[in-house]
Amino acid sequence: LVMFIKYMWPGNIGIICFCYAALLLMFTIKKGYISQFFDRDIWVNLSQYCLAVYLLQSVTVLSIFDWALKTWPELGSNKILFIMLTLLCCIIFGIWAHHVIEKPCANALKKIGK
Repeated sequence: LVMFIKYMWPGNIGIICFCYAALLLMFTIKKGYISQFFDRDIWVNLSQYCLAVYLLQSVTVLSIFDWALKTWPELGSNKILFIMLTLLCCIIFGIWAHHVIEKPCANALKKIGK
């Protein structure tokens, strides 16, 4: 929400930190609807891609879409399509990086550690 609602940041940093701490506590003690919803096998399987998606989202948004907007300026006119395309590209690049970079490196480190 902070990315799209600019008045939340940085003026209400205390509220954001408090809400994050409360959410983290609820996940830890496994209480609340949100915690119970995300405590399922499908979310556990999808969470393996989180680090790769997180690390590549800034590269995707800052580099690739800067180039795309310079090449095709009409792409930025439809905001909803542009946001959905950004999310889709971040997820696709993250999944690719997980399978091509993260998993092979983890396997190589496990072999070295033995």
